[in-house]
Amino acid sequence: MESPFACATTAFADGHLVTVAGEVDIATAPQLAETLADAANGGTVRVDISGVTFLDSSGLHALVAAHRYITRNGRRMIICGPVDPIVSRTLEITRVYELFEVEEVPAAG
Repeated sequence: MESPFACATTAFADGHLVTVAGEVDIATAPQLAETLADAANGGTVRVDISGVTFLDSSGLHALVAAHRYITRNGRRMIICGPVDPIVSRTLEITRVYELFEVEEVPAAG
């Protein structure tokens, strides 16, 4: 059964927390990319992917493109978990994990 996709941004002490849930695929990756672009305008961007149940190459591209943009503009992008084992394996196999700072999901700030 497909997990419904949801993506929301919350202001955080030093930037934004983007919470993502469900399947990130060719149909939903554009929404993720747009949300990350909006959050990239100030401070650190934390991306909570603990609710993501599937991540395909479109989702990987959205994360990598956002990371590239954010870091080139002198800011940080942090992936937060814990991460679903299937999603974690996708990030490991593709070596995308090596690009990101990773930390636990932060408390609301």
